[in-house]
Amino acid sequence: MSAHPILILLAAALLQPITAVAQSAVAPEMGTWKMNHSKTRMDPGPPPREQTLIFEPFGPDGVKRTSIGVPSSGPRTETVYTAPYDGKDHPISGGAATRTVSLRRMDAYTAITVDKEHGQVTRMQRRSVSRDGSTLTFESVGIDAQGRAFHNVTVYDKQ
Repeated sequence: MSAHPILILLAAALLQPITAVAQSAVAPEMGTWKMNHSKTRMDPGPPPREQTLIFEPFGPDGVKRTSIGVPSSGPRTETVYTAPYDGKDHPISGGAATRTVSLRRMDAYTAITVDKEHGQVTRMQRRSVSRDGSTLTFESVGIDAQGRAFHNVTVYDKQ
């Protein structure tokens, strides 16, 4: 057997998740999501009093994400980014001008997000949507503004 058919099979297997995403009319993360306090675990806590995420399509393979929240103490916050799933750093508005985000899609339901401040990684997240499209879960690790390590599992319900 020549290497040519093996390469074709390998390429098809590697591109399958990408084509599945491209073929879907709407990526499963699109829409409005509200944080479910009873399922969310933050270490260290406490979680925000309110948190809403809005995902909208952006370009051929990207997302506009708006995050609106009320922290456990302090005023309402809003951050927005638009980014393709290309693994490159893109600016986050509504926060420090030095903050960036990079996105990489793992499959139709899962993506990896990396947040940076001044070029240093501050948070890595695995974002996954349930197969029925009703639950969005972020598992996050990083260093908070006080220099403490954190491990959070934040669960959102589709609205």
